[in-house]
Amino acid sequence: MSSAGLGGLMPVVAFARCFGGSSPVGGVTGHEEFGGLFYPERLPEKPEALVVLLHGYGADAPDLLDIARLFSPVLPGAAFYLAQAPLRCETHPSGRAWFPLPNLEKATIRRGLRGARSGMVSLLEALAQTLGLGPGSVVLFGFSQGAMVALDAGLSGAAPLGGIVAHSGLWLGVEGSGSGPARQTPALLLHGGSDAVVSPLYLEPSRAALEILNVPVRAKMFPSLGHGINAESCDDSLRFLRECLRM
Repeated sequence: MSSAGLGGLMPVVAFARCFGGSSPVGGVTGHEEFGGLFYPERLPEKPEALVVLLHGYGADAPDLLDIARLFSPVLPGAAFYLAQAPLRCETHPSGRAWFPLPNLEKATIRRGLRGARSGMVSLLEALAQTLGLGPGSVVLFGFSQGAMVALDAGLSGAAPLGGIVAHSGLWLGVEGSGSGPARQTPALLLHGGSDAVVSPLYLEPSRAALEILNVPVRAKMFPSLGHGINAESCDDSLRFLRECLRM
């Protein structure tokens, strides 16, 4: 996994177990621009749920493969889809981006999220249809820029999803998101207290803003964690997703 971009998982995920010989396979017809990957190689015949993982800025779909490998045995019957952002990253040409991010100004992020929303909502609908699942059986795990997109798109659909884990991201309340039925989607916000990329000061305002919208939201800070994912945040994510999917 790359750690060069904002989305690169830090070495703390080295604890993730690798399960013999499984590898990601092809994406969803009609949404090739995302270049996504299903995991595991042999999907359940009738998946009970779908976990969609959204990488961060400067990374790519395989960057979260170790997370899928870690989560898979704990979420039996679930299929995983590692979505890949459609744009080439401007600062890390080998990586991808959900939207251009020349800076972390709120206006830049809002503009980018508005542009990325319809494609992601459409992808999530296509994935659910492909696997024969209702929206309540679809959950999202996003990191950094992927967390921003997960919150914005996940709270913009026609119906609530099963849940959203937004790790090291933020919520800015972009117009059109969080105002319809999808705001009933449970959300878990996780952030490193030592994050030098996306400030941890965004955590509490994001939680409070979602709470005002009546989104069922929880938030947790990890004081010594930087811009990355560790074992404790993975454990919290898994507990939340199991609760959301009733597994």
